[in-house]
Amino acid sequence: MSSVSIKFIPSAKFKTAVLCALVHRPLRRDEVTRNALLPGVLRRGCAKYPSLQGMRLAEEDLYGSLFGAQAVKKGERQILQFFLEAVPKDGNFYRSLELLGEYMLRPLERDGAFLPEIVAGEKENLRADIAARINSKAEYARFRCLGEMCAEEPFGIPGDGFAEDLDGISGESLLAGWRQALSESPADFVCVGDLDGGELERRIREIFDLPGGETIGIPDAEIRTASGEVKTVKEEADATQGRLCMGLRCGVEPTGKRFYALQTANEIIGGGANSKLFSSLREKNSLCYTVGSVLYRFKSIMLIQSGVSTDKLEEAAGMITREIEKIKSGEITEEDLANAKSALTKKYRSLQDYPSAVLDYQAAQSMLREKDSLDDVVNRLNGITVGDVLDSLSSAAADTVYLMSGKDRGKDGRTGEEASQ
Repeated sequence: MSSVSIKFIPSAKFKTAVLCALVHRPLRRDEVTRNALLPGVLRRGCAKYPSLQGMRLAEEDLYGSLFGAQAVKKGERQILQFFLEAVPKDGNFYRSLELLGEYMLRPLERDGAFLPEIVAGEKENLRADIAARINSKAEYARFRCLGEMCAEEPFGIPGDGFAEDLDGISGESLLAGWRQALSESPADFVCVGDLDGGELERRIREIFDLPGGETIGIPDAEIRTASGEVKTVKEEADATQGRLCMGLRCGVEPTGKRFYALQTANEIIGGGANSKLFSSLREKNSLCYTVGSVLYRFKSIMLIQSGVSTDKLEEAAGMITREIEKIKSGEITEEDLANAKSALTKKYRSLQDYPSAVLDYQAAQSMLREKDSLDDVVNRLNGITVGDVLDSLSSAAADTVYLMSGKDRGKDGRTGEEASQ
């Protein structure tokens, strides 16, 4: 592989060790759909175990080690993730690591191409997944809002690609694309568990020692500020309620004190039942069924989402705008700050109870070239003041408002959904 970095977090807390191999690609239209296909195809067979049954039997022989693969969007990167969870005893973890290497490096192929029947099957799976975006109206509204907001940026490209590009992908081009990715892409290995760090690094470099070319550079995600003119997009859908999404550009870098202040601001604005928007829109004015906000760290975008009766969409959008302005002008109490810091501290502390959550956190830290541990983050949060929160919001401004009108205005009682990229 072209360039490999290894991050190991020793821990005897968990019964299993977990590892994630991340192959980084730029988020581009000409390869995003091809990359989204690859995890499914690679998990359908390898040269050593050319059938699903053979692969499953091999995994069962490793004390039931778990393997997985997916393509995800992080900022303006598309990352091919390969996951392993195994019991770290009697050499079992390293035998499992060797099997992961078989899946990634020696896939099932014939005459320089992935098998056509496997490619065809995974194309249909991906086509169905893309078509199913509309099934969750909350998720679809989020998808449309970010797509409109970032239409001229790589972040506007969907991480699972485009259905119309599937027919142009062959088994040959897919395998060539994977070989190219292995030869030129930066790759990270992140591992959590009760292992010897030196032995782990030696075995990773031994198993994944492939000749590589020059490593491509992948720039950090561009952080933009709002242009001043708010873009409004209105659509209709067959839904039981309307959906509102408002995207704000905050202009804060994804590391350091200002980021954690912005994360605290997001918690105050729409993080839960104690948030300003929940109190104002739902409890005081009964304007919505659900309301909340989520922060896209790599792009410094705050997305406010709400389930609203169709006839109240415009009113709710106006109230959200006014609430944001009041918060920016200083309407934050010490109680608001304490509640937000307490909620965030609990969230970060809870990550330490799950090896996969620790892995996800450390993988993001690697991308950001950050070294803060979870305890370091909690200490940073404890030092955030109301002034820090207000400073982090100084450039925050609405960029895009997406309004989805439902055909039926009845209350359905569902809870909202949050995004994680």
